Amino acid sequence: MQREWGRALLLTPAVVGIVLLAGGLIGYAVLTNQINQNIAYQIQSQNEQIDPQTQTEALGLIRAGEELRQLDHNRDLATIMGGVGLVLVGASWLARDLLMEKLKRMRLISKRTP
Repeated sequence: MQREWGRALLLTPAVVGIVLLAGGLIGYAVLTNQINQNIAYQIQSQNEQIDPQTQTEALGLIRAGEELRQLDHNRDLATIMGGVGLVLVGASWLARDLLMEKLKRMRLISKRTP
C-alpha cells in the first residue's frame, strides 16, 4: 500500500507536467499563428508607416496594436506554462531515479545481512 502511494506521489507531478507542457506548446503555436495574422504585426514586420485617413482607420490600428500586445503577453504565459511543465517532468523523473537508487541500496543491504 505504501509503495503504491509513493508511485502515485511521483506520477502525479509528471502527469501534470506533461499536461502543462502540451498545453504550453499548443498555446504557443496557436498564439504565434494569431500574431502572424494580426495587421499591426504585419505592418510592423514590413517596417511600413501607415497614415490613417479616417478616425475609424486610426482606431482600427490602435485596436490591432493592443490586440498584438495582448497576444504577445499570452504567448509569453504559454511559454512559461510549458517551462513549468518541463520542470515538473524533470523533477519527478529525478525523484523517481533517486528513489529507485535508494530502494536498490536497501535491497542490497538486506540481502547481505543474515
